[in-house]
Amino acid sequence: MNCRRHVLLPPSRSATAPRQPGWARSLPALGLGFRPSLGLGLVPSGTRSSEHAPKRRAPGFTLVEIVITLSIVAMLIAMALGSTITLSHTRALEEPMSKVQEFAKKARNLAILEQRPYMVEIMPHSVALFSLVSTSGATAGVFGAAEAAAPKGRLDFYEFDPDVVLSVRRWRATEFAPPERQIWVFERSGLCEPLAVRAESVNGFIEVSFNALDAHVEDKASEIR
Repeated sequence: MNCRRHVLLPPSRSATAPRQPGWARSLPALGLGFRPSLGLGLVPSGTRSSEHAPKRRAPGFTLVEIVITLSIVAMLIAMALGSTITLSHTRALEEPMSKVQEFAKKARNLAILEQRPYMVEIMPHSVALFSLVSTSGATAGVFGAAEAAAPKGRLDFYEFDPDVVLSVRRWRATEFAPPERQIWVFERSGLCEPLAVRAESVNGFIEVSFNALDAHVEDKASEIR
């Protein structure tokens, strides 16, 4: 009695993988640096397949990056806010001082043009421009007292922020006088008393010195807090 033995052989390579074209199998032998893929394309040698490639991080920002960005933005806002506050304080002090300069220039020009004295009245919270008439038959001199002449008519007036106070240092004085009514007389020749005006508030001060020839600014100092 004859017995036949059946041996199971493993499936051949051709049964499990698609057969590659001959030109694809010859590439490694030619040293071209490509290896055939399971599909129809070629994969460079040493290149990992997409299955083994490391996964990319999802787009977005980490917590550290967000904190750093917010810190920089906060610093920029604080700097801008500080500059804005300083500019506002400076403007509040510059405004009354610019009016004093404007009225002084007007008084000098009118005194020369009309050949009669004019005066600038400096109050703690306002500035005014007047023409003068003598009360004793003579015009007030450059350094004459206020009682020697009386204002004839107010030509201009400016009232500023009550938080800002004006004070005056007269000629030859070493300190600024307490805030009160001060008269600055301009003679027919345009000459005036050299004096200094100070605009002050809780946020700082601006001090301007005027010369006696043309009432232009001779010196300026400021401190803004």
